[in-house]
Amino acid sequence: MCFQLLRIKKDIGSFSVEKRSGFKPEFVKRIRRCEYPQYMWDLLPINGSTEESVMKLDHLQPVGRSQDSMELLDYCLSDDALFLFDEWLEWLLKGFLETDTMFGELREDLINLP
Repeated sequence: MCFQLLRIKKDIGSFSVEKRSGFKPEFVKRIRRCEYPQYMWDLLPINGSTEESVMKLDHLQPVGRSQDSMELLDYCLSDDALFLFDEWLEWLLKGFLETDTMFGELREDLINLP
């Protein structure tokens, strides 16, 4: 028997709120430039939000795809974005990044920004 599973990511707001200190702006800048395989910057498209969040990729969890276990939204990654996300996960799991990949080249460009 085979079950359909979804990958669930943990988002942490990058900003400070009453009960959470948030991340320092310099650290968020480094995350945005792909310096760490376990962190990924995100801007969630929910209700026109402009609040940044940080994904903890080392906290991914498989969850059974059941209508009782979660609420599915109308948002999904494009094929290109999913491809980059998979290369990012490969970087995290292997412990090294191949520089001749699409993500490897993108990361190199981001790191070299002024």
